[in-house]
Amino acid sequence: MGYYTNTVESLISIPKAGFPAICKHLRDIRFDDPSVNAKMMSGGSYEPGHEGKTAAWYSWVDTKELTQKMQEDDLLGVFVLFGFEPSEDQSGNIIGLSYNTKSGDEEALLKAIAPFMEDGNYLWFQGEDATHYRFHWRNQELHYSEGRIQFPPM
Repeated sequence: MGYYTNTVESLISIPKAGFPAICKHLRDIRFDDPSVNAKMMSGGSYEPGHEGKTAAWYSWVDTKELTQKMQEDDLLGVFVLFGFEPSEDQSGNIIGLSYNTKSGDEEALLKAIAPFMEDGNYLWFQGEDATHYRFHWRNQELHYSEGRIQFPPM
């Protein structure tokens, strides 16, 4: 995957009218709560003598800001906190997501919003190590696949 990754292409459609329902879902599953989601959170701290993490958070994400954005139904802001740059149409609908930064916990967010994603929506990434992978949604679940670019013989 590579430590740094960027989107090659995205096909995303999230209507602005759905932002409050998605943010409510994130609040309902306590997406920002380490006591519920510590396993999905790759950021954390450890103390000698303790088994596992003693604190957890999503990598590169300020948990207090995440909670605030979720409470404000600011789905665009949630995406930005996770390193995405959302593209909007004139009506404020999300029509694309780009990503060009260190890998973090973007997969956790993409998985959490899966119940609201249309089949066929996807994000195609390329890692700094030239790997290609894609997240896509089908049947309200997030799926991952690796790919490769192949040229025909000359």
